[in-house]
Amino acid sequence: MTSPNTTIAPPAPPAPAAPERKKGALRRHPWRTFFGTVAVVAIASSTVSAATGGGSSPAQASKPASAPAAAAPSSAPAQSSAPAAAKPAKPKPHYTMSQQQAIGSAKDYLSTQAFSRKGLIQQLSSKEGEGFSRADAAFAVNHIQVNWNNEAVQSAKDYLSTQAFSRTGLIDQLSSSAGEGYTMDQASYAVNHIQVNWNKEAVQSAKDYLSTQHFSRAGLIEQLSSSAGEGYTMAQAIYAVNHVGL
Repeated sequence: MTSPNTTIAPPAPPAPAAPERKKGALRRHPWRTFFGTVAVVAIASSTVSAATGGGSSPAQASKPASAPAAAAPSSAPAQSSAPAAAKPAKPKPHYTMSQQQAIGSAKDYLSTQAFSRKGLIQQLSSKEGEGFSRADAAFAVNHIQVNWNNEAVQSAKDYLSTQAFSRTGLIDQLSSSAGEGYTMDQASYAVNHIQVNWNKEAVQSAKDYLSTQHFSRAGLIEQLSSSAGEGYTMAQAIYAVNHVGL
């Protein structure tokens, strides 16, 4: 125990604690911050590019140059320097002198008037004509180019330019052996390919009859329309007689 007279020294005050040091914000130089950011972006870009296969691929090792390909053999045959041999001319057909003359005569006749095949052979071979043998005349007609239909048309026009015909009478004249000797088909073709007014032909035939002999009305109609006469139709014959005043 302590005596009451003993002075008890007050306890010493605790030493003040050292003041806590506040951490201040780290100050960075602005240029360092900028370049750091750029570096981070560049690294990130290269990483993404590598992951996606982008970017420039590593240079491939250069391949050795391949040897030049051998020239393909030409499919065309090598041309010979020697000139090609000329093809021999086709030999001309051999005609006898008489055959050649008959061909020339046939062409001459056709250049001046129309003929049927039969009529031309007759003209070349008859004594009143050229007097060639029948064989040479036929040979000549067989060795010329002729359109017999066109010849028949021309013959029909020639007949109508000199006298009047009915359709039936003109076909008979062209096809009969005593006439031009065309085939019936050729004669019909000719009459079908000319422009004719058969009524006017009938009138002309009536005038021709009356200019040489006398007829009654009925007799003239009969002469114009009968098959033994002119061969006009009954209507054409009556038309003609009415137009000549009979």
